[in-house]
Amino acid sequence: MGKKPAIIYIALALSIAFLVCSSYILNRALNNSAERVAGPLEKLSHSLASNEDLKLPEITIYFQESKKQWKKNEKWWQMLIDHRESHSIATSFIRLEQLLEQKDKKESQLEVAQLLFLVQHLPDQMKASPENII
Repeated sequence: MGKKPAIIYIALALSIAFLVCSSYILNRALNNSAERVAGPLEKLSHSLASNEDLKLPEITIYFQESKKQWKKNEKWWQMLIDHRESHSIATSFIRLEQLLEQKDKKESQLEVAQLLFLVQHLPDQMKASPENII
């Protein structure tokens, strides 16, 4: 009779350990993929700030690289994050693409800043913390 409670405590401890480890692994993966999306966006932001016109090929390259990374990770991110966050990021990419095509530097800079915030904020939302649990 004394072994049944011990087995329950062991199972509970293993379950908690599994949840903590899987949360850590998912957070690291989300953080790494967010960095891969944000990296080219940061370069795009610097290019936009340092150039008067939007004709530089690197602007298109940075945008396309970031969008490619987003598309690569979008499906599995949707399993982890709020659907509204994913939709906001997708909408922001569409808006930024149009702004870059229209050569609207000021609005493009604002959109890149918003997109960077959305992407860089994602890992914080998945972090195991009292604010995220409640």
